[in-house]
Amino acid sequence: MADKKTSQHRTDMAEDRTSMANERTFSSWMGTGLGAIGVAIGMKAVFGAFEPTWAAKAVASIFIAIAILIF
Repeated sequence: MADKKTSQHRTDMAEDRTSMANERTFSSWMGTGLGAIGVAIGMKAVFGAFEPTWAAKAVASIFIAIAILIF
């Protein structure tokens, strides 16, 4: 009887750990996406006056696209 309770408790704990790991992974991906958006905004702000202007816009657009794919 005690052995059955212990194994069920371990199973419940394993499910909780799996759920928390999934939440951490999701949070990590969201942070990465937000970081990509930050880099894109920073590129546009820092290199906005860069010649040719399309280069800074292209790099910023690539980072925005990466963020959209991550989200």
